[in-house]
Amino acid sequence: MTTLRVGMFGEFGLGNLGNDMTCQVVMQQLASRLPDAAFTALVSEPGRADEMVGLPALSFAKPHGPSLPARVWAKLADLTALLRLVRQFDVMVVPGTGMLEDPTARMPGGQLTWLALLSLACRLRRVPLVWVGLGGSPYAQRMPARVAVWAAKGAARRSYRDAMTRDALDHAGLDVTHDELIHDLVLAVDPRPAVPAAPGGRVAVSVFDLPPEQGRERYAKVLAEVVDRLVAAGNQVDMVVMDHEDVPITNQVLGMLDGTPPPVVRPTTLDGLLTALGPADIVVGTRYHTLIGTLLARRSPVALAHAAKDVALLSQAGLDDYVLDVTTVDANDVLAAVASARTELDRAERAGEQVCAEARTSVGAEIAAVAAMLERHRR
Repeated sequence: MTTLRVGMFGEFGLGNLGNDMTCQVVMQQLASRLPDAAFTALVSEPGRADEMVGLPALSFAKPHGPSLPARVWAKLADLTALLRLVRQFDVMVVPGTGMLEDPTARMPGGQLTWLALLSLACRLRRVPLVWVGLGGSPYAQRMPARVAVWAAKGAARRSYRDAMTRDALDHAGLDVTHDELIHDLVLAVDPRPAVPAAPGGRVAVSVFDLPPEQGRERYAKVLAEVVDRLVAAGNQVDMVVMDHEDVPITNQVLGMLDGTPPPVVRPTTLDGLLTALGPADIVVGTRYHTLIGTLLARRSPVALAHAAKDVALLSQAGLDDYVLDVTTVDANDVLAAVASARTELDRAERAGEQVCAEARTSVGAEIAAVAAMLERHRR
């Protein structure tokens, strides 16, 4: 039997733990059904993808200057590279992540443009393209919506991690009749043994690299006050960093504290994340995959939501009453939510168990369907 050559496309190995976990989950689940498959990551930057996701990595993107001609020339070079790389595979898989999120600009760039270039390269090379559990958001501008729809039409099979993503493409004009709706891929990992929270009250706080236009300075001050007041009330606090981009703002928050800075944990694997969150009974977080890890650890989230995906995730789990708007929240709001969540920890544990069980069912069925499709495309 010939080896099935599978390309895994995305921004992996760049310090974003959520992206790396997503790639690993899809690769591991597909490999369990296709033991003779060979997987390779196609990434925008070589970075540490081979180390972080455990796959050999090939880079397709070229650095470019800030001018429009430079960006256009770079994208043409990226397309040329993708045409060369895609032909090496029997199938290309886009495993989850927020590749479909609205770039908030009139003209799309970054991930959405790369997704469109990949779609074109797969069409020209006649290599099947599969989307597995992609995440997105409603589109504020017409052009990004059109690019997303065009990219979608090049995929032979598509699934999304929430109804919001599917609805955004539906509203943009894509026929989603045959598309699948599943849960976030990382929620489907095998359940971990239950770990009791540390006695006496412990809170994990995970800070997000919030853009300045969304109130970065205010957000940092709010979290610094939250940490100081939690510690003053007798809580143990751990700072959990999910992405290398979050390091500067985490240090900024630590520098604003009146008391001794709490320990900082920088997990690089899913097991490391669950180990970091396990001792806490409450997790105050902004980044999407911090909330995913909280549900997997069966802990109670207090989400300082920066995007619609955060709201969609906790709504899916039935915990949307613990979602606060990051642009308006103050320290009193956060501390009140922590106190309220602490009165019903069993509810959060049950919600985590239920949504993860549902994810194992929906993701497992989709991975099985994708594996059957890939099997048919051996060369």
